[in-house]
Amino acid sequence: MDEEATKPEPEVSFEQSRLETRRAQWALNILVVFSAVAGSVFFFYVLYTIRPFGSKEPPPVDVPTSSVGPKFGMLAGTDEASGLGVVLRDIDEAPSYREQLSEVMRKDLGIERNGRMYLLIVRNDGEAPADVDAAQLTVRDGAEKGWEIQWLDQAASPASPTGKLRLTQSGRKFELAKGEERQLYVFIPSSGDSLPPSAEDLSGGSLKLTGGPDIPLSHTEIKAAQQ
Repeated sequence: MDEEATKPEPEVSFEQSRLETRRAQWALNILVVFSAVAGSVFFFYVLYTIRPFGSKEPPPVDVPTSSVGPKFGMLAGTDEASGLGVVLRDIDEAPSYREQLSEVMRKDLGIERNGRMYLLIVRNDGEAPADVDAAQLTVRDGAEKGWEIQWLDQAASPASPTGKLRLTQSGRKFELAKGEERQLYVFIPSSGDSLPPSAEDLSGGSLKLTGGPDIPLSHTEIKAAQQ
């Protein structure tokens, strides 16, 4: 038998193996180069972003904020006998912001009628504790048109936790120790298509307490820095 004819031929020749090895080496070299380039790009991006050497100040960010004027108006009054002081003011002094905030609060409270939210502050500057049971709060605008304020237990039907919390905090029956004050939200519904005026546009009003005094309120203006 011819031994040369029966000897198995190698599956891969030496030359083919050498070419495959060179191709693998080239692919590895290209991968190393791309990795180095990507690392350099990331490094310079980080330097450009954090600017550790303070070469350039970042551009200012324009964040919209509520803008308060040099002064704002409200209704205020005091009962000299009991020492109770009353203030009715807007929920925010910035005209551009208070409208949006009022709408958000109205919806949170489940108030279906259009209108405006206000903040009522009652403070006891008398010598003795005071039991407050607010019965009626009326106001009038510059045209002497009257607006009757609704307490939240009359107007609100909240479904959200935030609305329920505001309703609880705005109860109109409470006790004030000497030097204490209570802040509660109240609501005035619109008259037809007319939205109630802001508190700074009200000219006067009165707060009637059950079994207590009728406290007159008058227009007052204060500087924003005096809050």
